[in-house]
Amino acid sequence: MGIFTRLFGASVPEQARPVVCSGCYEIASGDNAHVIPWWNTSGEDFFTTYRCGKCWLTSLDETEAKVRSLDESARGKFCEFLERHHDSDLRERVQKAALGDARVILGDYLQRIRSGKVRLNP
Repeated sequence: MGIFTRLFGASVPEQARPVVCSGCYEIASGDNAHVIPWWNTSGEDFFTTYRCGKCWLTSLDETEAKVRSLDESARGKFCEFLERHHDSDLRERVQKAALGDARVILGDYLQRIRSGKVRLNP
């Protein structure tokens, strides 16, 4: 049982938990904390990254650029990202789609993250 639960009788909501922005290393929480997929060039993979309100859109832009040039290897890595975030329905749609259609599906997914319709948990 965590200290917050012991003190207040409830757990900390996922979105209230503070995170350290991977871009500027500032602490962010609540509406200022964003969990997004991010293409890491040196790791050649989509990582779950935490960004503050100042940094998240630039990082999401980088991910969108990678999705626009998606190849089979990157598609598989994004599908692994989706699996880690328990979105097996979307993963399956992306896997079954033609590569061009997969780019559109993932582009729509990233737009839903940008608009706040999809919010990932840490």
